[in-house]
Amino acid sequence: MRAVDLAAYAHQELPFERLVELLNPVRSLSRHPLFQVMLAFQNTPEAVLELPGIVARPEPVGLGAAKFDLSLGLSERRARDGRPEGIEGLIEYRTDLFERSSIEAMGRRLVALLEAVVADPNQPIGRIDLLEQEGRQQILIDWNNTACEVPSTTLPALFEAQVRRSPDATALVFEEGTLTYAQLNTQANRLAHFLIGEGIGPEDLVALALPRSVEMVVSLLAILKAGAAYLPLDPDYPAERLAYILQDAQPACVFTTAQIAHRLPDSPFQLLLEHPDTVKALARNLETNPIDAERSEPLNVHNPAYVIYTSGSTGVPKGVVATHQGVVNYTLWALEAYQLSVGSGAPINTPLAFDATVTSLFLPLLSGKPITLLPEAGQFEILAEQPSSSTGFSLLKLTPAHIEVLNQLLPTEELAGLTHCLVIGGENLNELSVSRWRRHAPQTRLINEYGPTETVVGCTVYEVQPSDPEGGSIPIGRPIWNTRVYVLDGSLQPVPAGVPGELYIAGAGLARGYLKRPALSAERFVADPYGTPGTRMYRTGDLARWRAEGVLEYLGRADQQFKIRGFRIEPGEIEAVLLSHQSVAQAAVIAREDRAGAKRLVGYVVPARGENTDPATLRAHLGQSLPDYMVPAAIVLLNALPLTPNGKLDRKALPTPDLTASTSVRRAAHSTEEELLCSLFAEILGVSGVGIEDNFFALGGDSINSIQLVAKARKAGLIISPRDVFEHQSVEALAAVASMVQATDAAPGADSGGVGKLPLSPIMHWLLGRGGSIGRFSQSMLLQVPARLTEEQLVGVLQALLDHHDALRVRLVGASDSAEWSLEIPEPGTMKAAGCVRRVEVSGLDEGGRLACMVEQAQAAQARLEPEAGGDAPGGVV
Repeated sequence: MRAVDLAAYAHQELPFERLVELLNPVRSLSRHPLFQVMLAFQNTPEAVLELPGIVARPEPVGLGAAKFDLSLGLSERRARDGRPEGIEGLIEYRTDLFERSSIEAMGRRLVALLEAVVADPNQPIGRIDLLEQEGRQQILIDWNNTACEVPSTTLPALFEAQVRRSPDATALVFEEGTLTYAQLNTQANRLAHFLIGEGIGPEDLVALALPRSVEMVVSLLAILKAGAAYLPLDPDYPAERLAYILQDAQPACVFTTAQIAHRLPDSPFQLLLEHPDTVKALARNLETNPIDAERSEPLNVHNPAYVIYTSGSTGVPKGVVATHQGVVNYTLWALEAYQLSVGSGAPINTPLAFDATVTSLFLPLLSGKPITLLPEAGQFEILAEQPSSSTGFSLLKLTPAHIEVLNQLLPTEELAGLTHCLVIGGENLNELSVSRWRRHAPQTRLINEYGPTETVVGCTVYEVQPSDPEGGSIPIGRPIWNTRVYVLDGSLQPVPAGVPGELYIAGAGLARGYLKRPALSAERFVADPYGTPGTRMYRTGDLARWRAEGVLEYLGRADQQFKIRGFRIEPGEIEAVLLSHQSVAQAAVIAREDRAGAKRLVGYVVPARGENTDPATLRAHLGQSLPDYMVPAAIVLLNALPLTPNGKLDRKALPTPDLTASTSVRRAAHSTEEELLCSLFAEILGVSGVGIEDNFFALGGDSINSIQLVAKARKAGLIISPRDVFEHQSVEALAAVASMVQATDAAPGADSGGVGKLPLSPIMHWLLGRGGSIGRFSQSMLLQVPARLTEEQLVGVLQALLDHHDALRVRLVGASDSAEWSLEIPEPGTMKAAGCVRRVEVSGLDEGGRLACMVEQAQAAQARLEPEAGGDAPGGVV
C-alpha cells in the first residue's frame, strides 16, 4: 500500500483532463469516468470570516446530487486555540445504488473499526470483528436455522419401503421396455445377493461402466443393497482417465458389457452383465431383500453410498466419498420441496458420473414415480418433442447450458407442458436463461439449486419468484435441511450482509472426504468454529454474499476453478496434461465468455525451445486422457505468457483466441450439404468465413454445441447425429456422411409438398413403446373470439388453417404384420373443418355453469380421440 500511495503522489500534479485522455475509459453519463468511490481527508485549517459585530460560521449546503457512487469525507475539528476536537465525517451516496440503512451500517462499522484500532493498535486488521451482536446472531444462527429431524436410514431401505407401497407401479421406462417397482427390486436383489456371495459389502466399491440402460439402474440399486458404494464411470471418458480412476479407487468389482470392457484396463473381477453365464447365474440367486445378517457387515448411515471423481488441481482427478446420511438428508428434503406427487416422474438425461443425476434418479424411485431413461443420442430432441399432456414430468433437472439447448429446440407454446418443476444447477444461472419460461410457463416452478459434489448434490436453493427483476444472476438462496452456510473472510470471521466473502458449508450433507487423500481432505474439510465440537465445514472456494433478507448471491470463484456445462474443472489438471507434451514449455488454461452465454475453455501455450507444435496436435494429446468437456475449444500459441508487475500470470492480458478458419486459403462449399453446414458452423460458433476443411471443435465447438448443430441441421433438412459430429469433425467429412431428408415413404402420386406417409419421430416411438392407450394425449387451448363471429366464419377460417398447415391433418396409421406404425398426411381439402367444430349453447348458464360445461365438453372431446384407430376422427373446436 505504501508503494502504491507513493507512486500516486509522484504524479499528483498530472492534470485530470490529461489522465482521462491517456486512459480513454468508456464514457457513461451514469458514473465518473475514472473512479466511483472517493475518500477525502481534510486537515487544512478551517477558514475563518471575521466581521465587526457579526458572528460568522460555515453552514453546509447539500447539493441534492451525489458526484460519485460513494464518497466519504473526513475533516479534523480544532478549537480556536488550535487544540484537536476530533474528526467528523460525511458520507454521500447515490440513492439509486444504496439504501440509507446500508450506509448507516457502513458508518457504524467504520466507527467500530477505528475504535478497535485505537484500543489496540498492534492487533491485525483482519481480526477486528465488525459485526454487531444482532448481525452476528442473524447471520450465524437465524439464517442457518435449518434443523429438521430425518430418519436414520439408508437408500436401499427407503427404496424397499417404496416397493412395498407401490409394487405394481411403473418404476423404470427405457425405449420400449418398462419395469414395475416389484420387478426392478427383484432383479436388483438377485444381483445384490451375487455381490454378497463374493464377500462385497459396506466400505467396498463397485464400478459401473455401463451405457444408459435398464441394467445400469438395476446394477446401481444392487450395489447399494449389498451395502457397497457405486463408482460411476462414463464410458465416453478417454481410456487413460478410466484407467487412472480404476487404479486409484481399486473397486472390488466392475460391472460392464463386452462392448465397453475392451476400453477398460485388465481387472481381476469384471462382470459382463449380458454374458449368458452371468444371466444364468443371477437367475438362481435369491429374490429377497438383503439384510444385515447376510451382508459382510451391517450397513449404516455413515457408510459410503457412492464415489464420484471430479477434476483435481494437482493434475489428476479426485474421488469424493458421499455417505448415506448425506444422500438421504438431501433426497428427503428434495421430495418435500419439489413435490413429485404431480406429474410423471423424471427423465435421466445426464451421466451417472455427474452428481446432479442423483436428483433425477432417486427422487422418483423414492416417491413411487417412474424414471425415464432417455437415449444418449438425441435426448434433447426427445425432450423437445415431449407430447403436451395433462401430466408432464414431475421434475426435470438441467444445467444452464442444457437450458440454452432446450430453449432453441422447444417451441414457446410447448414450454408449459414439459415439467411441473424445472431444477437448474451446476453453474451460475442467469435470468436470461429462464426468461422464456417465466413469461410463457408461469405455472412451472423454476428452482436454482447450488451445491458442490462435496456437499451431496445441493445445499442451498432458490425458487424464482414472479416479482424478481429481469436480467442479472439468480441467487442461490437459503440452506436446505440440516445445513449451515457461512460467508467468511480470510480469518474465518463472518462478514456482514452485502459484503463478499468465501462460502463455507457445514451440516449433514458433507462428504466424508476425498478417497485415499487425507491431506487434501484436511485442507478442504476444516473444523467448523461455529458448530458443535467435532463438526466440519467444507471450503468451497466460491465467493458469495448475503442479501439483507437472508438470501445468498453467488459471485464467482475465489480460486481458479470454474464450471463448464455443470462440471467443475481445475485448470491445473488441464495445464498438467499440456505440460506433459514434449513441445510445451509453459501452459495456462482459463474460461472465457467472449460471447454472452458461451463460456469456453481456452488454452495458452508457450512452445519449448526448438520445438514445433500446433493446436490440433495438442488438443488430440489432451483428448487421450481428459473427457471432452475438459479439452479447450481453442489453444493459442504465444511467445511468452503475459505477467503482472509482481511476476504472476496476467490472466486479463491473455488474448482473445481467433476462432476463425485454420487455413489461410479456405475451400468453398461445392454441395448443398457443405453449404448448409458451413453456415450452421458460423451461426452456432459465432465465427465467419467457414470453409469445408474447418474443424468444428477447433473453431470453439463442444458437445453442447454439437447438439445444437444436429438440431438446426435437422430443421434445415439434413440428418446427422452427435456421434457423427465427433467422428467427422470438418464440414467436408460431416457432409459426406450426412443425408438430406427425403420423402421416400410418400404414397404413390402424393404431392411432395408435405403430404403422404412419413416415419414416427423418436418421441412417438417412445410413447407407443410404453404400452397402453394414448387416446387422451392431447393439447388444448382456450381462445377468445370476436363477439360477432359467426359459426360459418369460424369454419371458414379453420378450413384455411387445415389446408395450409399439413401437420394439422396428420393421422396415425396402425401397425400390421408387414409395416410399422407411421404417420400419414392427406391432401388439403380432404379434412372438413365443419366436422371439427361443435357448437354448445351456454347463454342461459351463470359463470359456474359455463365453467362446468367447458370442463365437461373438454373431457368429452378427449374421450373421442382415438389415434390408434387410424381413422378420420379429428381434434376439435368447441
